[in-house]
Amino acid sequence: RLRHSVDEPFVLERGPLFRAELLKLAVDDHLLLLSAHHLVCDGWSWWVMVRELGALYAQQLGQGGGVDGPLCSYADYALGEAGHADSEQLREDEQYWLSRFPDQVAALDLPVDRPRPGRRSFASRREDYVLDAELVAALRKFGARRGASLFATLLAGFGAVVSRISGQRDVVVGIPAAGQSVDGHDSLVGHCVNLLPLRFDVDPAAGFSSLLDQSRENLLDAIEHQRYTFGTLLKKIDVSRDPSRLPLVSVMFNIDQALDQEREVFPGLALEFTTNPRSAENFELSINAVQAAGELRLECQYNSHLFEAATVRRWLSAYEQLLRGAVHSGDAAVSRLQLVDVAARMDLAALQPAPEPFPGERLMHEFFEQTCDR
Repeated sequence: RLRHSVDEPFVLERGPLFRAELLKLAVDDHLLLLSAHHLVCDGWSWWVMVRELGALYAQQLGQGGGVDGPLCSYADYALGEAGHADSEQLREDEQYWLSRFPDQVAALDLPVDRPRPGRRSFASRREDYVLDAELVAALRKFGARRGASLFATLLAGFGAVVSRISGQRDVVVGIPAAGQSVDGHDSLVGHCVNLLPLRFDVDPAAGFSSLLDQSRENLLDAIEHQRYTFGTLLKKIDVSRDPSRLPLVSVMFNIDQALDQEREVFPGLALEFTTNPRSAENFELSINAVQAAGELRLECQYNSHLFEAATVRRWLSAYEQLLRGAVHSGDAAVSRLQLVDVAARMDLAALQPAPEPFPGERLMHEFFEQTCDR
């Protein structure tokens, strides 16, 4: 049923573009499935709906006044965006983004498990991976010492591991930016998200702390200029076009707000929030970091026509190991941070044949003959 709720298409000509279904699992156990088309709902919108649904539930119990605060109109939001399209701020935004991409960026070339098709596909699966609360707390402290948020710290680590895996120094990571946060439309439900391409110069010889500083500045500047749309940027810069790839951005990273905060809005209920894995995905690799109980659940959607699940799990493990190394040795060069944990390194060592003494007195043709005899 969960899979069907994700895969069932919406009829765009008729609507509605939102579905809700309540499943009774037991007398005191229920499952609420919410599905929406991206045309009418983005990530920010989901948490608006959750909070308002909780407020209405509390009102039914006589424990609140329901939904309060000013109502936001999508028409007002659209008018605000139209006004920005002919403003000095837009010209400043454009100047910033063009300065970030003055030259062509090579396509990110992650090692694939299957041949890349001539035209890109959208088939997707998801792997979840948990970063424990102790590591998350250490990452918060590490970032705070350099004036960086948890998001900026995670982004720096993601940029580093993508660079290490691909062997490329010039890396672009997309992040979603919620338009609701710009002009006070905090309670607006709709599609207001914009993709921001953050460009990283991952110097393998530089310390991770230096990359974190770069991530912090990139993130702050990008958010300041977030209203310049990704589609507009693509028309203005020199970007290679390949039917087998997305232009400019092929990997994305996002962090969701803490789910623990939303549990409090449903009085008397024990709640657990989760997102259903999608069977289609626009990006080759997309991580959504979900905060809950001090931990981070990395929900990694990946293109299943390109990558095997085992490969993605190894990359997520490498990401964790790199973050652990950065926390303990922030000044260590990015290229020196371990991507494989101790247990995995021991397993790899066990696969190697036992060492043999080198017979230094033999001639080359004798080595050849010995090899043939084997």
